[in-house]
Amino acid sequence: MRLWAAFIMLLALQGCGVIAYREQIALLQDISRNQALIDAEIKAQQKRFRHLSADVKKNRLRPGLRQESIIAAYGEPVFCEAVLSGGPGNAVSYCLYRPGPVKTSSELVYLYFDDKLTLVSAVFSPSILQTQQ
Repeated sequence: MRLWAAFIMLLALQGCGVIAYREQIALLQDISRNQALIDAEIKAQQKRFRHLSADVKKNRLRPGLRQESIIAAYGEPVFCEAVLSGGPGNAVSYCLYRPGPVKTSSELVYLYFDDKLTLVSAVFSPSILQTQQ
């Protein structure tokens, strides 16, 4: 009888282990799916940045474009903030774009806007590594 009780306890404990193991596998699968979504978003962001930087280099972004139409075309900027002083023209704010995850040597695009949120100027800033070569 004790042998059966020990055997049943062993099975019960293994069952708990299997459940915990299944939960860990499910968690890892969720993380894997999330990583795939993150990777896809980074690729999309890099593609939008390449398009934006090419348009800035070729002077396709003309003053007067609305900020909302730029965001619709090229995606959300990393951030926007007020220009304290020394901005081009009558710019009161600027938005920063970069190609993906934070890299100290990445290319940057600065878009300057006036108080009506229309584009005043677009500036491409090459990578620190490119400027040193």
